[in-house]
Amino acid sequence: MRAVGIVVTVLVFWASAAFADPEGFVIEAVMALPEADSPLQRDTAVEIFDGGYIVIIVRSGQLLRRDGPFEGPASILLESIFSPDSEELDNPVLSSLLELAEVSRGSDEQLGGLRGILKGNEVHATAITAVTETYCLTENAKPEFYVSRAPARDEPVTFRSRLSPLGFLQTTWSVGVNLLTWPDAWPDVEEGRYIWSLGDRGPTTLRIRVIDDLPDSLAERAAYYYDLRCETQAVALIRSLMASADRQ
Repeated sequence: MRAVGIVVTVLVFWASAAFADPEGFVIEAVMALPEADSPLQRDTAVEIFDGGYIVIIVRSGQLLRRDGPFEGPASILLESIFSPDSEELDNPVLSSLLELAEVSRGSDEQLGGLRGILKGNEVHATAITAVTETYCLTENAKPEFYVSRAPARDEPVTFRSRLSPLGFLQTTWSVGVNLLTWPDAWPDVEEGRYIWSLGDRGPTTLRIRVIDDLPDSLAERAAYYYDLRCETQAVALIRSLMASADRQ
């Protein structure tokens, strides 16, 4: 279930004439104040205790992590990530990112083995897991499958359309390996509803959505995944962005 409280908070702050537009938001706070989901003005007091940290997102989608100890106004942190050439995200995009950040903080047990993987200098959230309900990929792209518990022996993998139960694709998932790339011998995956399984772990249902293109901005890409209900990819990507936020 999607968390909606943060979206309401954001829209109230934007719509109310009683408040100036926030210049940033706290998306994660551990042993730090303000708490997560709080808007930031330049004069907002920030306190980070020793051993704690805070992650801030500004309206351009840039992220900053500051480790404690720290005490001072938010302006000290905000000024370090403001870029005069940065364009602000549209309000709906930023609202989706803030909601997504809230979902990602509480998703460990519910969503399991999420992966945000770094290729070159860019973060990709590419793997299908046992908890992936909807998976987004661009046309002609090849997905990957990921399991947090690698098989103890070579296991068969099957992949089939829910509309054609008699026709299926099969390959072998090698012992000790967590990641399986879509085999070259398999045809290109198409949009639709599928079922896949590894060994005797039971079937997993999956919807694949083929999309034309992805935003260049990784923050916008995470929001785009989330709005298309490709939630495990969105959470994996936002977690990677939060973990790799510029440190001050």
